[in-house]
Amino acid sequence: MTFEKYYNEIYAVVLLKYFWKDYADDFYKAESPDWVSPSLGLGMEVSQALLQQDGEAKKFIDTYLGERRDRLPQSAWERYGDAMYFYNDRLWGLHIPDEKSRREGYVYRAVYRFQKKLEKLNRNYSDHAVNGLFLFLHTDHPDLQTAQEITAQMAALQQNCAETFRYVFMDCERVLYVADLHQDAVEAIDIPEDARVLMQRQTEHLRQGTEWPNGAIFAQKYAALFGENAKKS
Repeated sequence: MTFEKYYNEIYAVVLLKYFWKDYADDFYKAESPDWVSPSLGLGMEVSQALLQQDGEAKKFIDTYLGERRDRLPQSAWERYGDAMYFYNDRLWGLHIPDEKSRREGYVYRAVYRFQKKLEKLNRNYSDHAVNGLFLFLHTDHPDLQTAQEITAQMAALQQNCAETFRYVFMDCERVLYVADLHQDAVEAIDIPEDARVLMQRQTEHLRQGTEWPNGAIFAQKYAALFGENAKKS
C-alpha cells in the first residue's frame, strides 16, 4: 500500500521507536532529509520503492488524501476502484498490486529509489555525520539473503560518492531489515502483525491529530497524544 508523504514519514519514526535498538528520542521534522536526530548525528530520508511511472498514483493520493468517500469523482473510482484504502470513510492510501511472482520487481524498485536518493544526498541534502534512508518496499517477500543482495547493490552504487548512506531501513511489512552499508551487515527484525496494527493506528492519530512543521519534535508530539511511555492508543 502506498500512503502519502507525511504518513510515511511519521510511520518510519514510530517503527524505529519500537524496533531499532539504536533509536534516540530526539528526532525532529526537517526537509531534505525528512528527520534529524542530533544525538545520533543522523539525517534520515523517508521514501517508497517506487518507479518514476508510479508517480501518477502518488499524485492521486496527494490530491485526494483525506477526502470523503462520497466526494471522490467518478474518474477516481474508474481508475483505482477497490485499490483505494478508506479509514472512517476517508481516503488514506492505495494498494500496490502484489508482485509475489516478480522477484525482480521490488529488488529493482528498491535499488532504483536508492540511486535517486543517493543523487539528492550528494546534491542538495543538509550535511550530517551519518545519513540514513528509510525505504518502504511494499512487499513481504524478501528473505535475508535477498535483503543482503539489495544492500550489496546499494553499497556498490555509492562506492565512489562523496556522501554516502550508512543505514538503510527496509520495511517489508512483516520484517524490518536494518542494513549498515559501512559495516556490510544486515539485521532482520520480525514485526508481529499486532505490532504493525498498533503502529499504523498510532501513525494515523499522529498524522491527523497534529501539525508537523519543520522543527517539530517527534517525542513531544507522541507524548501529547499517547503519554510519555504509551504502548497503545
